[in-house]
Amino acid sequence: MKFSKQRDLLLKKLVKHYSITGVKDHDAESLMLLSPGLTYDHLEDLCISLQKDGLVHIDFADDEIYLLVLDVQALRQIDEQSWIRKGYQVAKEIREWL
Repeated sequence: MKFSKQRDLLLKKLVKHYSITGVKDHDAESLMLLSPGLTYDHLEDLCISLQKDGLVHIDFADDEIYLLVLDVQALRQIDEQSWIRKGYQVAKEIREWL
């Protein structure tokens, strides 16, 4: 699967989890549980990509993800054209969950 599709899928899972539970922060273990089949290194790359786009904040400890926090406010403020420019294909689904 392409990196962008995996990134979209991870973002969808994070937002859907937030919409159901109200939890927007995850440690490395919970991220791995949300993304079975991915290696930690690949998952970290996906998370860093989301951080570069301002959709999550990551705190690292000992070069590993200590805490990832979904930036719900940023997700609500981004317009659909910005989603498309950044290569995301999940804007409509995410808006429904927020």
